[in-house]
Amino acid sequence: MLQQVRILRTTEAYCEGGCQSQCTPTPIPPAPTPTPPSPTPPGPSGDLSDIFSRDQFYTMLLHMNDNACPARGFFTYDAFITAAKSFPSFGNTGDLATRKKEIAAFFGQTSHETTGPKPSCHDVITGQWQPSAADIAAGRLPGYGLITNIINGGLECSGRNVPQVKDRISFYTRYCGDKIFGVDPGSNLDCDKQRPFNEGSNVFLDAAI
Repeated sequence: MLQQVRILRTTEAYCEGGCQSQCTPTPIPPAPTPTPPSPTPPGPSGDLSDIFSRDQFYTMLLHMNDNACPARGFFTYDAFITAAKSFPSFGNTGDLATRKKEIAAFFGQTSHETTGPKPSCHDVITGQWQPSAADIAAGRLPGYGLITNIINGGLECSGRNVPQVKDRISFYTRYCGDKIFGVDPGSNLDCDKQRPFNEGSNVFLDAAI
């Protein structure tokens, strides 16, 4: 009789409720092991030395250390490579040809903007620059206007009278004014009668003078 009771208590009908202590529990399958996320591929390091050598740098910028260059010795290959690492996408996006073209485009623009016997803005504003005879003939005299000429003379100076020049002067005179620095902004604030550097005769200026 006892044996029959034990058998009865292990039947499916008896165990169906799931709360009888004598029944064998249904094993719970283990939870699946989660698949670890794929690691994010490292971004570009910004190191351009693998595609732009020291020799290429100095071949590209042949005259940057000439005696006529006020900033000679300032810009070096190592300085450029280090600075580029702060902008890791620069020169590191696309295929090899695209990467090289971006570097060439950068130096093409900066070489144009820094080529020529332009004085430094620092020397002009601190009174250390003295105009040559050619500068005087071109109307390039010390003052804030000459700094505009150095920065963007080809588009803003020599009789063009563009709004950008007035805007530059407005900012400068406001900052020099009594509410901020309280200093005299000086004379020659515009570059309307100055020929841009590396430019010959200009019809606008010739008509003005």
